[in-house]
Amino acid sequence: PQDPNNPKKFRENGGGVLLAVRSDLDATTTRLPVSLGAEMLAVKIAFPNKESIVICTCYRVGTLGLPNHDVIVSYIRKLVSKKNPPKIYVIGDFNLPHTDWLSSSSTVPIEQSFIDSFSDLPLPVDHITHP
Repeated sequence: PQDPNNPKKFRENGGGVLLAVRSDLDATTTRLPVSLGAEMLAVKIAFPNKESIVICTCYRVGTLGLPNHDVIVSYIRKLVSKKNPPKIYVIGDFNLPHTDWLSSSSTVPIEQSFIDSFSDLPLPVDHITHP
């Protein structure tokens, strides 16, 4: 729907994330439902060789605190708990400015809680530390 404060802006379920899949990939994409109150988008990409991956992009609003954190973690846990889950990649802007990603630690309790929530999930880890 159109943003009531800006007629040139359209929003649906948030508006802070984008996931683009190259059109030349030989793959089928399926948008996975996310209705959480968090700015997230998850897409399953299935390849002709029967392999598939899920890419979940997320914008963690730093000012929303623990409820926003819980919603994001709950959704990702649901994805990985499925029987024979595909590889899942979580990317995005997590707004954790006090986090040392290489040591997976933070001096801020809510940031450390967010990091700890992912420590037991079977997700590939690759830290992008600069553009």
